[in-house]
Amino acid sequence: MTQPTGNQPAGESPRKCLAEIPTRPIRARYDAAQSGTDNATHWAAADSYDADSANSPAVRKTLRERSRYERENNGYSKGTIRTHANYTIHGGPTLRMQTGSDGFNAMVEAAWRRWTKACKFRRKLRVMHMAKVGDGESLAWTFFNPGLADAVQLDFRPLECDQCSTPYLPAGEKSRIDGVHFDRYGNVTAFDILPEHPGGQWSGYNRDPIEVPARFILHWFMLERAGQHRGIPDTTATLSLSAAARRFREATVGAAESAADFGVIFNTNMQVNDGPDEIRPLTEIEFDKRMAIAAPMGWDGHQMKGEHPSTTFDMFNKATVNEQARPLSMPRNLAMCDSSDYNFSSGQLDHHTYFAACDNERLDGDDLVVDPLFGLWFPEARDVYGWAVDPYPIPPHAWDWPGYPKIDPTKTAKARAASLGVGATSLTRIYREDGLDFEDELKVMAKDYGVEVDEMRAILRNAVFRQAAAPEPEEEEEEEEPRMAVPAEAMLRGRNGYART
Repeated sequence: MTQPTGNQPAGESPRKCLAEIPTRPIRARYDAAQSGTDNATHWAAADSYDADSANSPAVRKTLRERSRYERENNGYSKGTIRTHANYTIHGGPTLRMQTGSDGFNAMVEAAWRRWTKACKFRRKLRVMHMAKVGDGESLAWTFFNPGLADAVQLDFRPLECDQCSTPYLPAGEKSRIDGVHFDRYGNVTAFDILPEHPGGQWSGYNRDPIEVPARFILHWFMLERAGQHRGIPDTTATLSLSAAARRFREATVGAAESAADFGVIFNTNMQVNDGPDEIRPLTEIEFDKRMAIAAPMGWDGHQMKGEHPSTTFDMFNKATVNEQARPLSMPRNLAMCDSSDYNFSSGQLDHHTYFAACDNERLDGDDLVVDPLFGLWFPEARDVYGWAVDPYPIPPHAWDWPGYPKIDPTKTAKARAASLGVGATSLTRIYREDGLDFEDELKVMAKDYGVEVDEMRAILRNAVFRQAAAPEPEEEEEEEEPRMAVPAEAMLRGRNGYART
């Protein structure tokens, strides 16, 4: 028998009393899931559409048109997309064959370089990337071009995504959406391509799309939702910022012009009928520079204060550009081409995030554009050049993209030397980071120094091992005061070597 405590009846255990207390289910609540007068308007446009329904033809058309308008009328929007393409595409990827035969690898790589030069591969890839960012998606149609100045006459032509459309899509069609056919497993099987651009002068003559097999169409877009088949501009979330920035700029300039237009303003504290001279409204008084002027009796003159542009304009402009560039993970100093208020550490940290985003863009480019294009090129090149290899599957290969600019080359070199010394990296990986092939560069170095390739390899090996075995130099402590050019002891000694008194 336990002693009663509080309201506990005598003779009953606490466990039994607690069990008899009525309970109610715990319901977790989210502030964002609540609907009230404060947020009803804000969430009014929220929906539960799937990816393809949310990115309907009408929605994509509106976003494309507005995105193109902003790019052509906002310098920061246009410059941001161009800068992003410059960093991501740069000189384009370089083919690196990995078959194990050095001779065959070099032969295929040389043939690929000739073909990319003839078909302007880098230029077209850059156009596709800019369309992917600005329009939401980019496409290219591969075909045979008899006029191409190369033995392999495969070519590809970028298309604006407006041409990928199905004008008369049957209602209830489950195997395709606007412009894209797919099977029951979700694999894209074909694209509907309009013969002419819907915004072109010949678009009204033929609106029947051409069904092109998917292997001949290169389709590049940002995949953000499961089941998504069409893309929207990467800058969709910040399109409205460009209009706000222009309005703020025009308001600031207009206020400054208004302040400059009114050279002198007359005001008085007297009543109109108390005796001062009357001035008709909007009366203009002309006066020259450095000329004295007498105000009417009872009136004082003063100039409007030049308070515009306001001190908040620069802050607002930077915040706007920063948000516009955020969907691309681009730092503000790159979007504005201005690093005047950046320090070295913050600039370097922001660039790491941006370079990681560019790497992801390049990987998508490999999967969606470069690899499929190489898969069409290699069988044709095999037949043209008579290579005695099986075209399927495509031989192992990789793509080396150009390296990014080094913010501090000296620190980068020291870090790479330390990593080489402890075996944390290799020369092949380091050269690959810079978009170069180590074996090719090794041959160039051997030729420059007049030695054989194996000897050059031994020289580099010995240099790496020697660097790893060498003790690290002790860092000199920074002195609070700069060293004197002449030691103090020498200044205190006379010609005979004795200290001066």
